[in-house]
Amino acid sequence: MSAKDIEWIEKCKKNPEQYKIYVDNDCVSVCDCKDEDGESVHTFAEYGYYFSLQLLRYIGCNTDMV
Repeated sequence: MSAKDIEWIEKCKKNPEQYKIYVDNDCVSVCDCKDEDGESVHTFAEYGYYFSLQLLRYIGCNTDMV
């Protein structure tokens, strides 16, 4: 995971009333709940099982792709 992705995960964890993560089959992005337009403020570099792999590694799991 990039430093920017990690920064956004932490922002979302600390501010759930402001940021929401949307998971789609080809995109994982962050939207600002307080923005009336609901525009994405960040799109993660990975999605799908690649995103899952990176997220599990980030939280400290011994993970590998099979």
